[in-house]
Amino acid sequence: MRPARPASAGFTMIEVAMALAVGAGAVAVMLQVFGGAGARAERAAADRLALMVAQSALAGAGAEGPLAAGAAWEGQSAGLPYRVAVAEWSEAAAGPGLPPALLVTAAVQAWPGGPELSRLSTIRLGAPPPPPPQMQARPQSGPGRAR
Repeated sequence: MRPARPASAGFTMIEVAMALAVGAGAVAVMLQVFGGAGARAERAAADRLALMVAQSALAGAGAEGPLAAGAAWEGQSAGLPYRVAVAEWSEAAAGPGLPPALLVTAAVQAWPGGPELSRLSTIRLGAPPPPPPQMQARPQSGPGRAR
């Protein structure tokens, strides 16, 4: 006669299946959490690069000459296209003889015509207005002047 096996000697098939299901669920959750981290890090790096391109484009605005409202130009840096536009800043209280305040905006796209990654704006002073024309003084006759 064989000795009887105790009832708590092992796991049943349902217990093993439940443990595997719980383990698979935990692995799936961890993959979603850590798998998306790579994509988020890549997006953050692209955003950081776009921000640096926009800062560089704004820093170069007006380097070639004075800024004027209505001016716009495009370029490409680090493989990202950008566009810089200059407009009058409406909130400025310019007086006579003072240079106008200009709003300079740089927008960086992922590719030409693609989604915008970054947009920065700054306020700059434009070119001062030309001085008023000087009136020419006529020579006057007076004591000590020969006629």
